[in-house]
Amino acid sequence: MNNHYRSHTKQRGVAAIEAVITLPFLILVMLLVMDFGRVMYVSITTTSAARAAAGYAAQSTNLVVDTSGIQASAQQEANDLLINNANEQAVDVSSKRICKCPGSITEVSCTSNLCAAELQIFIEVTASRDFRTVVEYPFIPNDIPISRTAIIRAQ
Repeated sequence: MNNHYRSHTKQRGVAAIEAVITLPFLILVMLLVMDFGRVMYVSITTTSAARAAAGYAAQSTNLVVDTSGIQASAQQEANDLLINNANEQAVDVSSKRICKCPGSITEVSCTSNLCAAELQIFIEVTASRDFRTVVEYPFIPNDIPISRTAIIRAQ
């Protein structure tokens, strides 16, 4: 009976040592998986914000220059990225009007008459945000700039 008790106690001691050794590793893996999911979410939301803003501006050639409307559209799409401060922006947004002749990949001045056909107007919207990991990991940057661009032809 006494040997059985010692054997059981040794097994519990070994299990406790194994738990002490593996628990920090499991916590680190859990944090890595959590941060990976968070960075993917921020990336997808930033992409969606750029596309929403470009979609807003592409509705007409007049909206291509509506900077405040473009920014508002992107902010609304990325609104769930705001955590603490309601006064901060969810994403930084920049937009640019691009003009091209039909069938050409070269940009031309939007005020020129260089095209034989009607000038094509595009909107390029870039949404960006800095992502910060929960924990500073070795060999992995804890500040990750995320920037996404969408280009759509205005109607």
